Amino acid sequence: MPRYHYKSLTASGELRTGWRTAADVGELEQQLQRNGEELLRARKVVWHFHLRKPNRAQRILFFSSLAQFTRSGVPLLDGLSDLASGMDDPRWRDIVSSLTHAIESGSSLSQALARHPAAFDASVIGLVAAGEESGHLPETFERIAGMLKWQDELATQARSMLLYPALTGFMVLAVTLFLMIYLVPQLATFIRQIGGAELPFHTRLLLAVSGWLVRYWYVVPMIPLFAFALFALALKHHSGFRHLIDRALLSLRPLGSVLRKIMLARFVHTFAMMYESGIGVPDCLAHARGVTRNTVIANGIARALREIESGGNLSQSFRVADLFPPLALRMIAVGETTGRLDAALHDIGTLYDREVQEAVRRLQTLAEPVMTLALGLVLGWVMLSVLAPIYDIVGRVQT
Repeated sequence: MPRYHYKSLTASGELRTGWRTAADVGELEQQLQRNGEELLRARKVVWHFHLRKPNRAQRILFFSSLAQFTRSGVPLLDGLSDLASGMDDPRWRDIVSSLTHAIESGSSLSQALARHPAAFDASVIGLVAAGEESGHLPETFERIAGMLKWQDELATQARSMLLYPALTGFMVLAVTLFLMIYLVPQLATFIRQIGGAELPFHTRLLLAVSGWLVRYWYVVPMIPLFAFALFALALKHHSGFRHLIDRALLSLRPLGSVLRKIMLARFVHTFAMMYESGIGVPDCLAHARGVTRNTVIANGIARALREIESGGNLSQSFRVADLFPPLALRMIAVGETTGRLDAALHDIGTLYDREVQEAVRRLQTLAEPVMTLALGLVLGWVMLSVLAPIYDIVGRVQT
């Protein structure tokens, strides 16, 4: 669908500019009129920078607001219009206005959401579709908002697991560069004078590394930037490389087991919520597999889906796919037998939540001595390389 850069005038006389997606200028004018704006000028944009995608906090606010509107009896279109007029983010305002226009054109809310896959994933769209069929949209919006809040908490735990090692590693790197670029060059002349031609190997290595960094210091920031860009492109465009990296991450100890539990917890909570909404097991698996964001686990869920379609039950399918440990499989089997599968899945997710929190604390506790040891090794190498020639001179004088 074309995208337009426009200038409009609000009812209060304020001039606004922005970008909107519309089929033509007439549709763009209708979208702006619904927001109380008059179109002054519009230009179709052939090429543009893609604006920042809506974050999870914006989606939580969106569905929480929709739950309040619909529970209070406010029509859906009126609620969407009020939301669009009160949003500051141009990308998000554009999405909500597009939803309003699609519903006015005869689409259902789930069909309108499906036009924006960057903002609404398949699990959210499936939940909304189930809510439309059952006539319980307010409860569905509340469930989606709760699911997004839980996912946000889970993402926060994952970030906290990686933040401290990353900051500590950055400090170790900064101290190392300071020693190599500033301190060691000042001591280089002194080291060569006292050591003569017979410097130890580790001292010669230290001077060589320091000299290279002094001459080519600008290469140091370029290497990680180039490597990150190349890595990101390979992940996006090469499925085999993506699968290899995802498998390596899950095999990495002890980080891999924590990441696996985080992904499986996200999957089972989403699966349980969709199952509670009346969605069939095959559709739950098909929609929820995308929330794992790991091709290895997603492929395992796909194998489980094929087993379900071949006539197997859920616990047997998960056993064939080798996704869950025996305890979780027994809990799923009991849930199927007793008719409380959603409760069993929520219990598994809660169990994983506790294990993830404990694992994050252990990793953070382990990261501190490891990084301290790394910094100590670097400082020890520098001190040994500087002091070794001095000890060598003292030894020769004494003999």
